[in-house]
Amino acid sequence: MAFFEWCMAHPGLVVSVILMIATFIIGVQLPSPAARLQARRLQQEIDNYKRVLSTRAEIEAESLLRLKTELEEMRRINENLRVTNKTLMGKPSQAELRLLHVYDRAINSMLASNPVFGPTWQRHLDEALQEMKHVEQGMLDWVKRVFRPSEQSPLSEQSQRLLAIESKSAEKGAVPTAEAEDQ
Repeated sequence: MAFFEWCMAHPGLVVSVILMIATFIIGVQLPSPAARLQARRLQQEIDNYKRVLSTRAEIEAESLLRLKTELEEMRRINENLRVTNKTLMGKPSQAELRLLHVYDRAINSMLASNPVFGPTWQRHLDEALQEMKHVEQGMLDWVKRVFRPSEQSPLSEQSQRLLAIESKSAEKGAVPTAEAEDQ
């Protein structure tokens, strides 16, 4: 109670202390005009960054959508080309069929008239089939132009080495290695 009596005896001092505490609280709670101006500038800068970020996100979303549609289009084209390639590899043209019939007749005639021709023919046929398997698997380049076998140029040195290695390995029953190709 002594404190309450002292406050009643000195009312001006008590009011001054209360005003000082209130001013301190208001000063801490309410920023100065310079601080308000800086806060307004910072808020405008944040809003500007949000707009820039939003615009950038929209642009990137459009780019991503465009890339996805382009990827799907490329996949569709790739699949169409794959199917077309398989179809074309399975359909011989009339010229190829005629040439095949001519070769078949020639081979049958040679087999009938020359008994030595059979084993040699079979060995060369096996080598050609093996080379075509390598071409189909992508190990060798496919011929890039249409050709007639009678007009075919001689084999390159690399092809001759590869055929020699394959024939040696076929005789031995081994698979050709990179070391054998280098020799």
